[in-house]
Amino acid sequence: MKDFAPYILAIVTAFVGWVSGRRKATAETSKTEIEVVEKAIIIWRTLATDLKKEVDELRSIVNDLRNENEKLKQEVSQIKNSRI
Repeated sequence: MKDFAPYILAIVTAFVGWVSGRRKATAETSKTEIEVVEKAIIIWRTLATDLKKEVDELRSIVNDLRNENEKLKQEVSQIKNSRI
């Protein structure tokens, strides 16, 4: 039995080291995942803000073009009516 004591001690030590290393690796992985998600959230918020500004600008342009189109329709209608 004395011959196996160093081997048993080595196996137990390796197992304890593996368990504690696994817990540390899991905690570090979770921390890294949280940091990555936080960075992704910041990027998405920035993109959403930029896109909202662009949508607002495009809505304004569309409204201007609709108004101009309506005026042009009225002018065309007047020209057609004046020819008759």
